[in-house]
Amino acid sequence: MNRAQLNLPRVWRRALGAFLLVSVASSLALAQLDVLVLDADRAAWEAVASQARGAGLSATIKDYNEAALYNQVYLLAGLGAVRFDVAQSLMTWTGSVASRYADLSAYRSQLQAAGLEIYSHGGRAIGVVLPWRPDAFAGVSARSTRVSQAVQLLTFLRAGGTASSTATAKAVPLTIGSITITKTAKSNPHVDGSLETLLAAVRQVVPTGPLTALAGLPSQARDALTRVAGMLGIPLTAGGEVTLVVESKGGVAPLGVAVETTASPLGLSKVTIPLSQLETFLAQVGSGVYVRLPYTPHEMAVTSEGMALVGAGAFHAVGNRGSGVKIAVIDLGFGGLSTAQAQGDLPYSVITRDFTGTGIATGISHGTAVAQIVYDVAPDAQLYLIKIANEVDLDNAVSYCISEGVHVINHSLGWFNTNFYDGTGTIAAIARRATSAGILWVQAAGNSGQKHYGATFADANSDGWHDTDVTFTATAGQQIILYLTWDAWPATADDYDLYLYGPTGALVASSTATQAGTEQPTERITTTAASSGT
Repeated sequence: MNRAQLNLPRVWRRALGAFLLVSVASSLALAQLDVLVLDADRAAWEAVASQARGAGLSATIKDYNEAALYNQVYLLAGLGAVRFDVAQSLMTWTGSVASRYADLSAYRSQLQAAGLEIYSHGGRAIGVVLPWRPDAFAGVSARSTRVSQAVQLLTFLRAGGTASSTATAKAVPLTIGSITITKTAKSNPHVDGSLETLLAAVRQVVPTGPLTALAGLPSQARDALTRVAGMLGIPLTAGGEVTLVVESKGGVAPLGVAVETTASPLGLSKVTIPLSQLETFLAQVGSGVYVRLPYTPHEMAVTSEGMALVGAGAFHAVGNRGSGVKIAVIDLGFGGLSTAQAQGDLPYSVITRDFTGTGIATGISHGTAVAQIVYDVAPDAQLYLIKIANEVDLDNAVSYCISEGVHVINHSLGWFNTNFYDGTGTIAAIARRATSAGILWVQAAGNSGQKHYGATFADANSDGWHDTDVTFTATAGQQIILYLTWDAWPATADDYDLYLYGPTGALVASSTATQAGTEQPTERITTTAASSGT
């Protein structure tokens, strides 16, 4: 009896150990899998989860729009702020997110036996193609502690359905000289897609070896590249240099090949890169920065001197003529300034500052016309005429105004494709720097209201194209600039393209940059109408 009592604890310990093993095994079998998916595909994933539950798998489906899902997988998971077991990704994100996924090569046979197509990158099987959409894949997190169960969940993907036979829009190729423009796959998430389109065009002219300076190319190739750059809105000089803007997001840009750099208080750098060094420069761009084209301001209409309309004469009659007030006109050009001064339309006491390096009185005369209105309204005020060309210049111009104690800034320029016209973005942030310093910011607005189209994307026939053609007329030789932006700022993986067709129905220009999660939601076309018509 005593021996039985002495042996009982050991028996109990063995029984308890067996119980714990069973409990652990059961908890693993019923482990909750975290699954991150696109909101558009939630129903398909719920079907997968439902069938997996019959095999003892439990999955929590968390859905996001494209931009948010990209940030979950690429950014937050990379920082360790988000953990998941399975996640869906678009194939256009692969270059950025591949390292977030485990190598499933050891499970290849199991997945293929389930009728799934293996998706590989860099020699690694990082997931399987989703049966219901061939442009996306699902993979297992490299940090998951439930890899085998996550793989088992993937084997039920066919429960989510198969690809629809409905036609989808495909990129339409555009020929410019000897260059064919097609949609370029995303290779660097930190570089604007239009720059990758330009590099692809350059490589059609110079297939191998280092890029050639523009002047070293045959005339036909040089003309074609110049036209491509112009269509994309890329400022390519006759000397073959490209001006870019680098946004700092906590990283350091590789500015070693830049021939000129200008920084601004908001962390923007304006750089000039020789075309022969562009590919090298962009290849060095990594996380923490974003390289894009400069924003392009446009002058707004000056249709009236306006003094009578605002009743300025009544103020003048009682001695209120702006004495002691400093007013800055920030504009794109002050052509005809000396003539305006000689005619008495502007005083010789104006203070000028040129942030472009091209000369205060060169270019357009819009700034001069605006300044004349300001002078008519407040003839005794001290005027500052400040010339800019892009947002880096604008940011530095605001710093200059703050240092000079300017009271009012007049800014009769419009900035397209810089936000969703909701007071966010870089230009608005620059304006807020001025207002925070006590400066009254006077902004032109509404001038382009009759040249604007806005709608929710509609595709009732599922052909991949917006159901409404936006039409307008142009005359031969007229410049056409088209801007497209959508409600996905500041960065998106919602990938839209813009096409311009001429009067005969032929494609004459396009903008097909790939938005893959880090790019701004914009497309832009600049061209000249070859003929008159719709």
